[in-house]
Amino acid sequence: MPLKIRSFIILLLCITGFLPGLHAEPESLFLQGNKAYKAGNFSAAAQTYREVLKEGKYSFNLYYNLGNSYYKLADYPSALLYYEKAARVKPGNEDLDINLRLARLHTTDKIASLPEPFLSSLMNNIGSSSVWASWTIIMLFLMLAFGATYLFAGQLSLRKFSFGSAFVCLLIAMIFSGFGFAARSSERDRYAIIFAEVSYIKNAPSAGSADAFYLHAGTKVQLQDVSSGYSLIRLPDGKKGWIPSGDMREI
Repeated sequence: MPLKIRSFIILLLCITGFLPGLHAEPESLFLQGNKAYKAGNFSAAAQTYREVLKEGKYSFNLYYNLGNSYYKLADYPSALLYYEKAARVKPGNEDLDINLRLARLHTTDKIASLPEPFLSSLMNNIGSSSVWASWTIIMLFLMLAFGATYLFAGQLSLRKFSFGSAFVCLLIAMIFSGFGFAARSSERDRYAIIFAEVSYIKNAPSAGSADAFYLHAGTKVQLQDVSSGYSLIRLPDGKKGWIPSGDMREI
């Protein structure tokens, strides 16, 4: 085989990930972490899982297992951080939701949420942006099917029905698409977990500013802005303030 062709094939295999051993090391590390976890060596498991993350690999199972390792080590802020990361990869997982609730029991701050608008609650409960996108595509395919029936049907009544159905499918697809954009916007919101044992939230991004309130490790906050080493956060109850950026880790 000519050298140029052989080099091209090797390069193609590297790009597509089929070169033998390309993903062997992260997978091997992940299995080592699982073995350490099953043996009760949770510290070694967490360290091994972190090595996989350093390789630039992540997955629901990796985040979930790392969260479980930290939970066993009673490092609840770290457990919550990786449980939340896992929830972003695969929202609505039953086992994960249970573990999240258990980990939150170990946090100090119990913050009530403001009532969520009905439409926003409906969209979040029904599905993510990918779910809405799937439904949008389905409705567009149905619209095309009815459109084809309208063009080729011989009976007038069937043509009228197909035309009306195609219009309804288009309308529904547009609505679903709007819901998808709204869900996507919500998914882009940035959140963080506080790691400082006690963090004093300021009225302004300055160490000399007055304290507005304080929060404890494990509390989840929404990030809204950054300035001079401080981050503007918002709590579920609507409170806002500036926190030293080093007191938390972004999800």
